[in-house]
Amino acid sequence: MLSKMAFRPFHRLAPLALLAAAALFSACASGPVRPNITVSDVAFLRLTDLDAQPALLGQAAHENGTGRVRLVHFFATWCFPCLAETPSLNVLSQKLSGQGLDVVAIGMDLEGETVLAPFVEMNGLTFPVLIPSDDLREGRSPFGLIQALPTTFLFARDGRLAEVWEGPAEPARLEALVERLLAEKP
Repeated sequence: MLSKMAFRPFHRLAPLALLAAAALFSACASGPVRPNITVSDVAFLRLTDLDAQPALLGQAAHENGTGRVRLVHFFATWCFPCLAETPSLNVLSQKLSGQGLDVVAIGMDLEGETVLAPFVEMNGLTFPVLIPSDDLREGRSPFGLIQALPTTFLFARDGRLAEVWEGPAEPARLEALVERLLAEKP
């Protein structure tokens, strides 16, 4: 049996340990730095479509995408919040694509089209799903390192970054913001 004396030297470290823990948690709570990017910064990223063909992010949306609102969504098929968010993004895409919204998803699954193609079919997704390059996965792109899934970038008609969500976006708030951006003149 250990005596109380065996733990005495550690009691002096307790305040220091609490201070270190508080600093660590406050750093985590501050969140990531949002990149200062525009839609033109990311339109020419080289990705792969579900048929294993090279694709540019800009090609996944309309070719004449100038003046369109763009939503770029990072997800994975194993991510429960991503799975919960997928139906609302599909509805949003169907409802507002005719008014100028382009939704493009980037599936971060390491298995690529092997798991993404069945996922797209099973969920009846109407927007393009692309596979990221190694550079994008490793944070060497204008998006920076995607640290949370889902992560969604919303670009206004003029190309500026309007909003970034790490974690699921609340559907009503997302739709309201998209409608507001669609109402803006390009």
